[in-house]
Amino acid sequence: MAGVAGLIVEFSRMRAVENNVREPERLLTEEGMKAVLKLAVDGGEQDAAAASSRYLHVKPWVLLKPQRDNNPLFLVNKIEEVLPS
Repeated sequence: MAGVAGLIVEFSRMRAVENNVREPERLLTEEGMKAVLKLAVDGGEQDAAAASSRYLHVKPWVLLKPQRDNNPLFLVNKIEEVLPS
């Protein structure tokens, strides 16, 4: 999970990504990183009761699918949606 978190932080700071993540330091908080990592855990299962009844697995490919790699703004938008203000 630390590796996935590092990739997300690095992605958020890329200058090549137009309209990159606003205030990427929000990812450096526990609350911010947990919110983003939930997107890569079992497809972003948001129902805590359902999630707690089974094992959770980090699946970074859920966020980084090849068809989405051609559109880096997809990931920027997903990160912005879940990051606390």
